[in-house]
Amino acid sequence: MRLKETAKRYWLRLPSSLRLILVYWLVTRLIFTILGTASIFLIGHYSDPAHQVVFKHIPRFTGLPFIDMWLQWDSDWYLHIAKYGYTGVYNLRHEVDIVFLPLFPYLIRLLTWPFHFATTAVALIGLAVANLSFIGGAYYLHRLVGQKFSRRVAKYTILALFLSPMGFVFSAFLTEGLFFLLLVLAFYWAEARQWWRVGLISLPLVLARPIGIACAAVLAVFYLVQSRTNWRQLLKPQSLWLLGPLLGAAIFIWINDHITGQPLGFLHSEGSGWHRGFLHLAGPSGGLWTLQGLYLVAFPLLALILVGLAARRIGWIYYLLALAMIIVPGSTGLYGLIRYTSLVFPIYIALALIIDKYRRWYEPIIMTLLIVESVHLVWWSLGMPIMQ
Repeated sequence: MRLKETAKRYWLRLPSSLRLILVYWLVTRLIFTILGTASIFLIGHYSDPAHQVVFKHIPRFTGLPFIDMWLQWDSDWYLHIAKYGYTGVYNLRHEVDIVFLPLFPYLIRLLTWPFHFATTAVALIGLAVANLSFIGGAYYLHRLVGQKFSRRVAKYTILALFLSPMGFVFSAFLTEGLFFLLLVLAFYWAEARQWWRVGLISLPLVLARPIGIACAAVLAVFYLVQSRTNWRQLLKPQSLWLLGPLLGAAIFIWINDHITGQPLGFLHSEGSGWHRGFLHLAGPSGGLWTLQGLYLVAFPLLALILVGLAARRIGWIYYLLALAMIIVPGSTGLYGLIRYTSLVFPIYIALALIIDKYRRWYEPIIMTLLIVESVHLVWWSLGMPIMQ
């Protein structure tokens, strides 16, 4: 009884927004875990003999299906890096680990050192990092939106985040959860004009995902806007925050040179192994003009429309952020577009503002999002290529 009362007392001490987020997280992740595990047992795992890149069996990293379902696609690479570090060894498809940025796997590697990098420990700690980061990102997004608009809009924003078409990837063994936290913190502190903190967070931001460079560029524009485009501001000490993303980029270039002998080796590997490159829209057989290709681009296009409709209210900086985060990766390939779009938090703010204005659309929008995310979760659990 005392334990229950103590737990309740500590629970009530938490901010109401954090309690809301924790409830959303617990309910959605429990449902998705059950749904994904059941899908694997009832349907099996996707197998296409024409494409050797697709797994031919259910990946069993820990032997626990309800854990392994959260390790799909690039999770295999991050797990490998977390266990062994970068090797620079190409596989038969000319793919190499240097393509994947170091922050997420090396953080896990650091945390699992006491466990001798055991696979189960790596998987569980990686999932813990991803989920704790996501919860933290959701909390600061709620604060950011609450300060700019209202608590009601902030609540709708968080609900849209949890029910986004691939919102479940924030809890997967991938870098999305950690990157989301860093991105939201960067803009939260930018709004507060705490640019030294933005500089500190920008360094790991560009080491988490390649799109971090574009996000740092948008932050630089934000800094100039706050300075009223006074170029003399760049000569003041607070402008040293700009060194954060530059230093992060320099670290990754050094890693590339050390592992591959090429400062930009990851770009070569993206092209040779994953067939990605500027305006090289690698994707389904037949490219864009297939049902699968059109499906992949439908979500980012809809996201841009939503943010455009609310651009005046959310601010053009956030519209610029959405453009950069969607167009830059979209110009290099079709696969992954839905997953990449899930990181663009201005989408959720825009959708929340629309729901707040047209309350009668609340239930239809929420039900549609829930159905779409559930379908995507099943496809993801089965290893369908469209969800990679």
